[in-house]
Amino acid sequence: MTTRRRVIGALALACAGCAREPDWIESTLVTVDVSGAWAGTLVQIGGTFELTLQQAGQKVTGELRYSGWNAGQFPSGAVSGMVTGDVLRLETTSGARRFSFRVDGDVMRGAGSGVPFAGGPIELRRRKP
Repeated sequence: MTTRRRVIGALALACAGCAREPDWIESTLVTVDVSGAWAGTLVQIGGTFELTLQQAGQKVTGELRYSGWNAGQFPSGAVSGMVTGDVLRLETTSGARRFSFRVDGDVMRGAGSGVPFAGGPIELRRRKP
Protein backbone atom coordinates (compact mmCIF):
# COMPACT_ATOMS: atom_id res chain seq x y z
CA MET A 1 0.00 0.00 0.00
CA THR A 2 2.85 2.42 0.80
CA THR A 3 4.45 1.85 -2.61
CA ARG A 4 1.16 2.61 -4.32
CA ARG A 5 0.87 5.95 -2.44
CA ARG A 6 4.43 6.86 -3.37
CA VAL A 7 3.79 6.14 -7.05
CA ILE A 8 0.56 8.18 -7.01
CA GLY A 9 2.37 11.03 -5.23
CA ALA A 10 5.22 10.98 -7.75
CA LEU A 11 2.76 11.01 -10.65
CA ALA A 12 0.88 13.95 -9.11
CA LEU A 13 4.12 15.93 -8.76
CA ALA A 14 5.16 15.09 -12.31
CA CYS A 15 1.80 16.25 -13.66
CA ALA A 16 2.00 19.48 -11.67
CA GLY A 17 5.44 20.17 -13.14
CA CYS A 18 4.15 19.62 -16.66
CA ALA A 19 1.26 22.00 -16.08
CA ARG A 20 3.71 24.91 -15.76
CA GLU A 21 5.46 24.28 -19.08
CA PRO A 22 2.92 26.05 -21.38
CA ASP A 23 3.07 29.17 -19.19
CA TRP A 24 6.86 29.19 -19.41
CA ILE A 25 6.74 28.74 -23.17
CA GLU A 26 4.16 31.51 -23.60
CA SER A 27 6.13 33.92 -21.42
CA THR A 28 9.31 33.48 -23.48
CA LEU A 29 7.76 33.13 -26.94
CA VAL A 30 8.62 35.99 -29.31
CA THR A 31 6.33 36.15 -32.33
CA VAL A 32 7.16 39.64 -33.63
CA ASP A 33 10.20 41.67 -34.64
CA VAL A 34 9.99 45.32 -33.60
CA SER A 35 13.42 46.42 -34.86
CA GLY A 36 13.40 49.59 -36.90
CA ALA A 37 11.83 53.04 -36.94
CA TRP A 38 8.22 53.58 -35.87
CA ALA A 39 6.16 56.77 -35.99
CA GLY A 40 2.64 57.78 -35.11
CA THR A 41 0.45 60.00 -33.03
CA LEU A 42 -1.00 60.29 -29.59
CA VAL A 43 -4.64 60.08 -30.62
CA GLN A 44 -6.09 62.34 -27.89
CA ILE A 45 -3.65 65.27 -28.11
CA GLY A 46 -2.13 64.90 -31.57
CA GLY A 47 1.55 64.84 -30.62
CA THR A 48 4.05 62.97 -32.78
CA PHE A 49 5.56 59.87 -31.22
CA GLU A 50 8.64 58.17 -32.71
CA LEU A 51 10.57 55.09 -31.66
CA THR A 52 13.77 53.66 -33.06
CA LEU A 53 14.19 50.12 -31.74
CA GLN A 54 16.74 47.32 -31.78
CA GLN A 55 15.67 43.81 -30.76
CA ALA A 56 17.81 40.87 -29.64
CA GLY A 57 15.56 37.93 -28.76
CA GLN A 58 13.09 39.22 -26.18
CA LYS A 59 15.15 42.28 -25.22
CA VAL A 60 14.46 45.63 -26.87
CA THR A 61 16.38 48.89 -26.57
CA GLY A 62 15.97 52.14 -28.39
CA GLU A 63 15.21 55.82 -28.45
CA LEU A 64 11.93 57.68 -27.89
CA ARG A 65 11.20 61.06 -29.46
CA TYR A 66 8.05 63.02 -28.72
CA SER A 67 7.06 66.32 -30.26
CA GLY A 68 3.83 67.94 -29.26
CA TRP A 69 2.27 70.78 -27.33
CA ASN A 70 4.36 70.05 -24.20
CA ALA A 71 7.42 68.36 -25.70
CA GLY A 72 9.83 70.63 -23.81
CA GLN A 73 8.71 69.11 -20.52
CA PHE A 74 9.31 65.56 -21.73
CA PRO A 75 12.61 65.27 -23.56
CA SER A 76 13.47 62.39 -25.81
CA GLY A 77 15.45 59.56 -24.33
CA ALA A 78 16.42 55.94 -24.10
CA VAL A 79 13.89 53.15 -23.64
CA SER A 80 14.25 49.46 -22.94
CA GLY A 81 11.89 46.56 -22.57
CA MET A 82 10.77 43.11 -23.58
CA VAL A 83 8.67 41.40 -26.22
CA THR A 84 6.43 38.55 -25.08
CA GLY A 85 4.36 36.98 -27.83
CA ASP A 86 3.03 39.98 -29.75
CA VAL A 87 3.18 42.42 -26.80
CA LEU A 88 5.95 44.99 -26.47
CA ARG A 89 6.50 46.58 -23.05
CA LEU A 90 8.88 49.53 -22.81
CA GLU A 91 9.95 51.97 -20.15
CA THR A 92 12.12 55.05 -20.13
CA THR A 93 15.52 54.87 -18.45
CA SER A 94 14.20 56.91 -15.52
CA GLY A 95 11.18 54.61 -15.17
CA ALA A 96 8.89 57.64 -15.27
CA ARG A 97 7.03 56.44 -18.36
CA ARG A 98 5.91 52.97 -19.34
CA PHE A 99 4.32 51.74 -22.54
CA SER A 100 2.53 48.61 -23.65
CA PHE A 101 1.83 47.88 -27.32
CA ARG A 102 0.22 45.02 -29.21
CA VAL A 103 2.18 44.51 -32.44
CA ASP A 104 0.42 43.42 -35.62
CA GLY A 105 2.87 43.36 -38.53
CA ASP A 106 3.84 46.95 -39.30
CA VAL A 107 1.37 48.50 -36.84
CA MET A 108 1.49 48.70 -33.06
CA ARG A 109 -1.25 50.04 -30.84
CA GLY A 110 -1.15 50.70 -27.15
CA ALA A 111 -0.96 53.23 -24.38
CA GLY A 112 1.48 54.67 -21.91
CA SER A 113 1.68 55.99 -18.41
CA GLY A 114 2.98 59.37 -17.33
CA VAL A 115 2.05 62.73 -18.86
CA PRO A 116 1.49 63.28 -21.78
CA PHE A 117 1.07 59.58 -22.52
CA ALA A 118 -1.29 58.58 -19.71
CA GLY A 119 -4.22 56.54 -20.86
CA GLY A 120 -4.42 57.92 -24.38
CA PRO A 121 -4.18 55.50 -27.24
CA ILE A 122 -0.98 55.50 -29.30
CA GLU A 123 -0.82 54.09 -32.80
CA LEU A 124 2.53 53.63 -34.53
CA ARG A 125 3.44 52.40 -37.99
CA ARG A 126 6.78 50.98 -39.05
CA ARG A 127 8.66 53.33 -41.34
CA LYS A 128 9.79 51.73 -44.56
CA PRO A 129 13.46 52.29 -45.50
